[in-house]
Amino acid sequence: MIRRLGDEGNVDGIQYLLHQMKLEGLHCNPDLFVNVINSFVKVGLSEQALKLFYRIDEFGCKPTVKMYNLLLDALLSENRFEMNLGKVDEAKELSTRFQPSVPMYNALINGFCKEERIQEAMKLLNQMVEDGVPPNVITYSTVISSLADRGNVELALAVFCKMFVRNCTPNLHTFSSLIKGYFAYGRCHGALDVWNRMISEGFEPNFVVYNTLLHGLASRGRMEEAISVFNTMGRYGWSANITTYGTLIDGFAKSGDLIGSSETWNKMINSGCVPNVVVYTSMVDALCRNSMFNEAHCLIESMAAENCLPNTVTFNVFIKHLACRGRTEWAVRVLDGMGRYGCSPNATTYNELLVGVLKSEGVKQGIDLFKEMEERGIMPNLLTYNSILHSVSRAGMVDIALQLIGKMVVLGNKPDAFTFNMVIDAYSRQGNVDTAIRVMEGLSSGGKWSPDSVAYTNILWGICNEFGVEKASSGLEKMVESGVFPNVATWNVLVRGLFTSLDHVGSVSLFGDIISDNG
Repeated sequence: MIRRLGDEGNVDGIQYLLHQMKLEGLHCNPDLFVNVINSFVKVGLSEQALKLFYRIDEFGCKPTVKMYNLLLDALLSENRFEMNLGKVDEAKELSTRFQPSVPMYNALINGFCKEERIQEAMKLLNQMVEDGVPPNVITYSTVISSLADRGNVELALAVFCKMFVRNCTPNLHTFSSLIKGYFAYGRCHGALDVWNRMISEGFEPNFVVYNTLLHGLASRGRMEEAISVFNTMGRYGWSANITTYGTLIDGFAKSGDLIGSSETWNKMINSGCVPNVVVYTSMVDALCRNSMFNEAHCLIESMAAENCLPNTVTFNVFIKHLACRGRTEWAVRVLDGMGRYGCSPNATTYNELLVGVLKSEGVKQGIDLFKEMEERGIMPNLLTYNSILHSVSRAGMVDIALQLIGKMVVLGNKPDAFTFNMVIDAYSRQGNVDTAIRVMEGLSSGGKWSPDSVAYTNILWGICNEFGVEKASSGLEKMVESGVFPNVATWNVLVRGLFTSLDHVGSVSLFGDIISDNG
């Protein structure tokens, strides 16, 4: 009866039967109690299952390893996107009730890694050794993958080396995680070293590892090597799938190689592989990077006929390239027509268009587009605010710039270094250098931001314009004392100020070139 109720998801009925069994003095055997726990877990009630487990003695039953593992898996697999639920902590407390084992530690370490509590995962890894429970390849690979995904590839490599010291042989997932981590942070040589070590250790790459290497090379523009890997896959009997072809097309697109993208596209079609929206979008990108906007537009229209509708990302790519090339009217028409394909613009759509409008049409049109975005219920993000701030600040519209910053803070967008630099630039261009300095010093003393070379250069520009280059020398000294060293832009500002005071503005560009050549 309990099993049937469990299959139906009727946990209320199960609780009623358990209560009746308890009243009648009937004991629940371990296998049946496992079914009870599993029934609660299947309907997402792992916490209730845990509470019931703590009352197991009331039902004349003793806990088993199977019950513990079932509860551990349930607690660690629930993903409610809320770290304060403390599922891993509950699981860790539960684990203290029985003999430590490799599966138990692996489940806990995996849970900590998923919650990005990597230090606690590392402590558990060390605790395993202290408890005489040897970590296995799953243990090490979980930690290595988590470290590599977060950019800590050096520590991941250290854990990898520790595997060998402890006579634990890595598997393909271990190598793949390291390769992926190195590529993600631009460490191509490190990734290739891991690949070469894998081959030298006698491991035969599988499809996942090949695609990981291919993606890493293509994303870094190393297309000749990527094609070499692609050809090697074929020789060893691995047929490319849509991910493989999509990776190559995207790599060629970002390298501006339309021929490479087109040839790969044709190979994909001839192999019988049907492109998805990601691959179509990469091809749109390739065409747009070569200013073939009509062809890109035709490709988007053909997607519907091929039963593969474009998505918002597809249109964002198209709009971005149109706007960057000054084709803002066309970009606006594309935005307005997105609804025909069931797509809605998002903040990225407007950000791409905003950059082009501000550049080719001016601040007023940019502000109008910003207002339209808000009217459509699309919340501007930090990039939106910084784009519009850059233009209004350069135009000396300090009041509007300050209003925008106030608005972005109220709406939960935290200003960054670029935002603060734009405010300082606006005050400097307005001739209000004292206020610019006070803003910089106030933010710096409050610990909200450390002024960089851009901030100091903006201040020096204002000082040179208002008071002359002689006054700027003290600002330069303060800059160096703060540990911020002048760059070419800083020296250009000072040289311009010097030549302006000498009425020799025409020589500035030449002097700037000399500094650049010798910088």
